[in-house]
Amino acid sequence: MFAIYARVSTDEQTEKGTINSQIAFAKKYCNLYRLEPYKIYREDGISGTIPFHNRPTGSRLLEDAKKGLFSTLLVYRLDRLGRSMLVTLNIIKELENLGIQVKSMTEEFDTTTVSGKFTITTLASIADYERTNILSRMHQGIDRAAKKGKWVGGIVPYGYILNNGYPVTNNVIMKCGYSEADVIKLIYSLIVDYRYSSIDIALRLNELHIPAHTFNSKTKGKRKSNVSPVWRPGRIRGIISNTIYKGVHYFGKHSNKSREIIERKVPAIIDTATWEKAQLQLTKNVNHKYSYNIDKVFLLSGIIKCGLCGRNYIKKSYNRIKSNKSIYSKYYYYCSGKNGDLKVLSNRCYSKNIDACIAEQYVFDECISLLIRNRDVFTNLSNDMYNTSITYTDLKKDYDLTQKELNKIEEEKESILDLYRKKVININDVSKQIGKINKEYNSTNQELITKKKHIQEFNNRMQIIKDAMANITIDKNELLDLPDSIKRNIILSLVKEVTVNTILDENNNPIAELSIKFYYVT
Repeated sequence: MFAIYARVSTDEQTEKGTINSQIAFAKKYCNLYRLEPYKIYREDGISGTIPFHNRPTGSRLLEDAKKGLFSTLLVYRLDRLGRSMLVTLNIIKELENLGIQVKSMTEEFDTTTVSGKFTITTLASIADYERTNILSRMHQGIDRAAKKGKWVGGIVPYGYILNNGYPVTNNVIMKCGYSEADVIKLIYSLIVDYRYSSIDIALRLNELHIPAHTFNSKTKGKRKSNVSPVWRPGRIRGIISNTIYKGVHYFGKHSNKSREIIERKVPAIIDTATWEKAQLQLTKNVNHKYSYNIDKVFLLSGIIKCGLCGRNYIKKSYNRIKSNKSIYSKYYYYCSGKNGDLKVLSNRCYSKNIDACIAEQYVFDECISLLIRNRDVFTNLSNDMYNTSITYTDLKKDYDLTQKELNKIEEEKESILDLYRKKVININDVSKQIGKINKEYNSTNQELITKKKHIQEFNNRMQIIKDAMANITIDKNELLDLPDSIKRNIILSLVKEVTVNTILDENNNPIAELSIKFYYVT
């Protein structure tokens, strides 16, 4: 039983019908020699350098070969199997191991003889050499065209279209009333003149119903699939930082191969001065986003969450100017659900921001009140008085059980070795069993390390509370002067989680209420 395999490496070749030519030739060949093909395996737009089992049709062919559905594979030429000598020889070897012969319909060789295998190796080497030369000439031709300013590959950036292969400004007015070039100018104006962030620019473009991509299927060089219908902050940042909009494009900069980077001129949409100002403002926006005062200890960082969406509240700081021109820092927490794409994609959380200082003072006061109300309990704190859902005794008991389990695994390992020394089992049996035991041992040992860490954290938390109790007097105001680092330790030792609940007041204005979940239940 015969099977036919046909392949072309690019979609362009597919459109030109070269794969149909291979199949037509194969059918005539079968008619001439009165062969009845079992199946035609057609591989469209797949590179010959890809391993056979990674190709969609190639993998199906191998599965059928394993089932013995055919005995001989016909190809138009040897290079249809692969354009790399190593790939080609591997395919032939793999098929031979499955009892499948490979036959070229235009080249004379027999895979079952020594001379035939030599011919295959020679032809594969020639195909590899030919491919290398073709690629070299292609790259040289591409570089020459690129130096002349021609667009020779890749997605044409927003704001441009191709005219006879050269990028020109896209001034075609869209349904929204803007051209792509107008949109680029608007983006730069918003960041330079109005100091918009990338998120705010994306929101504004979406509000104006400006399409993020050109969907004309006849427009060459534009992405036509897997595109987002909305503007995203990352796309905005990419446009702002792209030198093409000031008239300079670097060809080959993103290539994963070592090649010459070609600088060429293209029509500018933005003048150089505006582009440079945009880069400065983009840097300022990034620095402002991460401009936390390193001297400020955020007491609730990591334990404060949103009651609306469940995401973490994160810290932020910024500077304000007083009436006397002096600068002071303002600190607050806000829900991470307000950031980035969530904000743009209408999944933004509408929870209330909270003043960090007010929230931290409230939580710390609640912690001190808890300690004072239960002075006697906390002063004489013992492991078993730690009244949580999981007590110290539970943790220690669980740790001891895991330790015993680990000891049993070690004993089992010794038993296996004893059996081998007594020649009850052979080395292969030992290897299999020891491999399983080592895997189980490593897993259990890692579990033991984690439980030991939990016990240590537990003990540390108790010690911090004991130290805090030693400093508490009837007048809790004396605790206000404690360093923030100590306050944070006290909070982390007592508080499991702080939840910000956003509710509406009597005037339907959103306000924030804090609820605290303590480790201790008294």
